[in-house]
Formats: sequence, C-alpha cells, structure tokens
Amino acid sequence: RYKPTIAVILTSALFTTIYLPREPLFFNNYSADTHSATNAFIGSVIIGWTYWKSKSVGPGIILHMSWNLVVSIA
Repeated sequence: RYKPTIAVILTSALFTTIYLPREPLFFNNYSADTHSATNAFIGSVIIGWTYWKSKSVGPGIILHMSWNLVVSIA
C-alpha cells in the first residue's frame, strides 16, 4: 500500500514515540533530553531498511542485539 521508504519512516516515527520524554506532557520542563528518541529513530530506520532489503527478520535481530551490546558497553 505504501512505498517501502515511506512505510519504514512512518513505522520508525511511531516507534520513536515510545522513547520521547514524558515529562513535558505533565510538567513545564521542555529541556528534557531527546537523545534516546533520536537514537531509536535512527536505529529503527536502519533495522527497517535491513528488513526491507533482506525480507528476513534475522538480520534485524542481529543488528538489534549488536546495537544493544554497543550501547551497554559504551
């Protein structure tokens, strides 16, 4: 229905909303860090693109595990 590029970007944007800071919704603190949301968007675009090209969830799972490993080490 959608072009794969649009679908990956829309799905990534929807996924990113999970990582948005919630404090601005309840308090007037707009200095909240959006670093996690930015990383989630970039990561989900990369993993979505990988699925689109490979037509398999395996490479995406490996990328996700690698991403988590790098983040936990850094």
